[in-house]
Amino acid sequence: MPAKGLQPLRVHSGRWTVRYSSVTAPTIRKKGPGRPQRSPLISTLNPELLRTSDYVDLSGRRCIHIGLRHNLNGDDDSRSPALFRYFQTSQPIAFPDKCAGFLYYHRDSHAAPLEGGLRFRCTPDDQPTSFSRGRDLLWPTGIPWQVIVPQLGRPMYQEFADQLLRENLASQAQISRCRELFDTVKIYPSRILFRLDQEFPVDFASPPSLTVVAEKRQRVFFSSIFTSFAPAGGFLRSAQAPTSDLEPDEPEVEKPRLVFPFTGSAVARFEPSMVNGRRVVHMRILRIVRPIASVFLNYEGRLLEPQEGELLTVALRGQAPEPWKCDLARKNSTAAAFRALWDVSRIP
Repeated sequence: MPAKGLQPLRVHSGRWTVRYSSVTAPTIRKKGPGRPQRSPLISTLNPELLRTSDYVDLSGRRCIHIGLRHNLNGDDDSRSPALFRYFQTSQPIAFPDKCAGFLYYHRDSHAAPLEGGLRFRCTPDDQPTSFSRGRDLLWPTGIPWQVIVPQLGRPMYQEFADQLLRENLASQAQISRCRELFDTVKIYPSRILFRLDQEFPVDFASPPSLTVVAEKRQRVFFSSIFTSFAPAGGFLRSAQAPTSDLEPDEPEVEKPRLVFPFTGSAVARFEPSMVNGRRVVHMRILRIVRPIASVFLNYEGRLLEPQEGELLTVALRGQAPEPWKCDLARKNSTAAAFRALWDVSRIP
């Protein structure tokens, strides 16, 4: 039977999403028989105000509750710990080994208005001075693990949102706007873009689906960016094609079909450019996470093999290879989303 004052947790999981729930009293975990262990408490989300007592060890844990200490002279039980997890696709997995450090709020100097989030800095020791020598925890996809402002703006994260306001790390206007834009929408932090040059994960065997946030929230689905046309039997004629509608000596060539010619994953970003006086957006492959491999033998298709550090390149029939691009002058939802990102990114 739960201790008096405690309420059972309800935990919801989602792809690429850090999930955590609030309770009305400190969560008690046991480490060994009869040895209760309280949730770790931290005093700040500002990396410049960290204390040794803010050091948290996540190593090997499948989940952890972290609370906020409001009374720096002692333990304050009037808090709502939050549950933090680590995911690979939609499955919760243990935090990596050697994953100890500080939870903090991060916002780039050139961030978009609603951009920012909680990150975890892994450090070599528990001293705040080691923060600058540490590295941010990454998702298995290669981008920083984080809980973004749109997530923190929800009621279940009120404790951390209030802390951001107390420390002047975020404004009420930012949090309120995120609540308006996302409301009850499921949030996938890794798939949300606030500006053009923001990094995001890509899997070359599936179409990217992103949410663009500017004046409004727009979903962008790139159904064919990593695809090429190939016949069902590969890049050769199929010897098993039916011939019922043809003369016996006429082999049938199967119609081309859309395929993903490569497997592997990477971290990418979009880049603005001007081509013949027109605004366009390219995609750069920044870092390869899972090695790229070709699905077909003797592949000769539209999409060239992605290269680390290079722009994604395509070779259209009868033309020389050139960087993939999206023309912002086009009248479709993808171009409209890129125009919004171009404007919010303050690109001339």
